[in-house]
Amino acid sequence: MIRQVNYYKIKTTKNLIDLVNNYRNTLLTELIDYATDPVIVKRRLRMLSQLSQIESQIILKIQAFETNDVDDIDIEMLCVEIRHITNRNS
Repeated sequence: MIRQVNYYKIKTTKNLIDLVNNYRNTLLTELIDYATDPVIVKRRLRMLSQLSQIESQIILKIQAFETNDVDDIDIEMLCVEIRHITNRNS
């Protein structure tokens, strides 16, 4: 069972990093596209900073996560957190 949990930890970590990279690339593109708007630049930089922080925190949580049930690792909750951070309406 431990091998299976380790596999899902690695799989979840990879999915998280891929997801964060997609959001990061979108934010960087928007940062370049709207470089003349100081408000958008400031917001995108803040979002990039918060995205890096949450990515680091989630990776540490995945690493420390202990369970006997692989269904306890839920990537969807991680996606919700990241969507909140990168919400353009906030």
